[in-house]
Amino acid sequence: MEYFLSLLKIIVLLAVLAGISYFLVKKNKQAARTRKSENDLIKLEDTLLISHQLRAVLLEVDGEKVLAIISNNDIRTVSLKGNNQDESLFRELLLKEETKENA
Repeated sequence: MEYFLSLLKIIVLLAVLAGISYFLVKKNKQAARTRKSENDLIKLEDTLLISHQLRAVLLEVDGEKVLAIISNNDIRTVSLKGNNQDESLFRELLLKEETKENA
């Protein structure tokens, strides 16, 4: 009987430790999703991994949204103010980076 009681204590202790670990990992992932600078001037909104060497990052800088295309060799930024010219520029930049990477 004493053996089962000590076994039960160990199982309960492991379950509590697993619950605490799960909570900490979940909290850490949520904090990493929305990162901010120290002064709250730069805020990371979202990231998209396009390929192994190409990533799109959406930032909010001083209230203005900025899209950054990051590759191994270059970083390009586009300010998103809602006009179609920026959208076509973004598509053009993305196409150039993808063709550069595939070459």
